[in-house]
Amino acid sequence: MISKSQRYREILGVLTRHGIGIVDDEFIKHEAGDRARAEHLRQALDELGTMFIKLGQMLSTRGDLLPDAYRGELAKLQDEVSPLPADVIAAVIKEDLGAGPEQIFAFFDPRPLGSASIAQVHAARLSDGREVVIKVRKPGVDELVQIDLEILSGLIDRWSPRSPVLEQYDARGVLREFSDVLRAELDYSREAANVKFFREVFVHERGFTIPEVIDQYSRKRVLTEERVEGRKPSDLAGMAKRVRAIVSRRIARFVLETAFEHGVFYADPHSGNLLIQDDGSLSVIDFGKVGRLTPDARQRAADLFIAIARSDAQRLADRLIEITAPNHPIDRNLITREINRILEQYVDVSLENLRFGEAMSELLQLIRTHRLRLPGTMVQFFKALAMCEGILQAVDPDLSFPDYWSLHAYQASWPR
Repeated sequence: MISKSQRYREILGVLTRHGIGIVDDEFIKHEAGDRARAEHLRQALDELGTMFIKLGQMLSTRGDLLPDAYRGELAKLQDEVSPLPADVIAAVIKEDLGAGPEQIFAFFDPRPLGSASIAQVHAARLSDGREVVIKVRKPGVDELVQIDLEILSGLIDRWSPRSPVLEQYDARGVLREFSDVLRAELDYSREAANVKFFREVFVHERGFTIPEVIDQYSRKRVLTEERVEGRKPSDLAGMAKRVRAIVSRRIARFVLETAFEHGVFYADPHSGNLLIQDDGSLSVIDFGKVGRLTPDARQRAADLFIAIARSDAQRLADRLIEITAPNHPIDRNLITREINRILEQYVDVSLENLRFGEAMSELLQLIRTHRLRLPGTMVQFFKALAMCEGILQAVDPDLSFPDYWSLHAYQASWPR
């Protein structure tokens, strides 16, 4: 395992080579401009591995923090790596479960189903015949992430007094939020708890399937779950329109209902995690990314959606300013006028043609322009809704997404 001092020198070396850092109290500026700086930032994060790749992916969603050139470049970061040998994964399973996979499972496939920087996934079969998937955290990842977080925190502390932009956007606060999310993703006992929560919510709901966690073979670094399969939402072209309409409603319910009713939302609703059965049943996998909204945040989010539904620029401006809690003078009237322009562009009177994702993207840019900052959880929630909107449009183009979120938003806004 690399020492902290060795890793510190390695990180500084990569950042310096790509022109990232502070010289003479200013961030180094690449001579070719922002586009080149963005490309060098992506390359540096990619070279530095797990924690930095995850950081770049998070920043690529933060329209309130970064301009398009940076977010577009960071969105190219891929968390797919060459798999580790099966015997390395087997050693982790043995350490956590007390026996190797060949002793625990009736069958264990040494060829991985997938390999990312944090985990590797393998198929297996239990002695009772059930097909399962095993998610195994790669050895050394937790320790390296902890070292990297400590080093990055130290760099921010060192650079912030000389960099107004880091203070302006509360870099320390952004790193704290990111650290909490990443540490939760590293702990599979947390993910197991997430799966169980969603199973309990939908246990009596027809048409929803959440895989069962096999507790006997799950620990902090190993998660064993029932294997579910199905078609991706993008592969439903041959499915009857009536069934696709049912599918779209189930996806919308799954993402929205738990958020507004329980304050817990599924934060990763991409096509690979939502599997559709031939009868229109929805199966959901991978609960590593789950967000939580406090009762206050839930009500504030609901107020935002109600303001959008009513095209009420003044109310939307007031709610955004409350949520971002600026610590510097702002021009409330200018913000309201800009929000009114966005609403006129993306929201029609009937709400049938609301482009939620595009509207939120513009709102985040407005927030950045006025040097405001949204809480990370709120950005994560908006991103999940934008992803959901894209999937729903692919499944059922006739769906009116606001019909779903406006109903839940109104209910969440009621006094509790």
